[in-house]
Amino acid sequence: MPRCFFFQILVWLALVGVMPAAAAARMPPALVDANHADAVRLMTVPGIGPGMAARLVTVRQQGPYRNWADLVQRVAGLGAARAQALSAAGLTVNGLPWQGLPRAAARTGARQKAESPPREAGPRAPRAGKRNGPRKARRDAAPSAPLIRF
Repeated sequence: MPRCFFFQILVWLALVGVMPAAAAARMPPALVDANHADAVRLMTVPGIGPGMAARLVTVRQQGPYRNWADLVQRVAGLGAARAQALSAAGLTVNGLPWQGLPRAAARTGARQKAESPPREAGPRAPRAGKRNGPRKARRDAAPSAPLIRF
């Protein structure tokens, strides 16, 4: 009888120890808003380290982020792919998760390249490097006059 009771206690302790971990694995990530969180709270989002948290807070001091497109445009080192990953990890902007960039914001880079005036063709400055520098005499090069030895 005591052996069975001991076994039941072990099973109960095992279940109590495993259940919180299993429940935590199924819980959605805690949401952190980029406009309201401090650097420490931002670092709780997987994928945001001290550097990215500092950039998010520093840029936010110039004004709150209006939406995800504004966040991606203003924060250096944050592109669409990383923004999508951070949103999946629990980051929000004004309480909204990542929904993709608007078409106009996604094409601004291509439009700027297409609309930029062509560069003027002119003489190119020589590049610095081995080819344009002064030539050094090589040790194994043949001398200009033959050596005569006695």
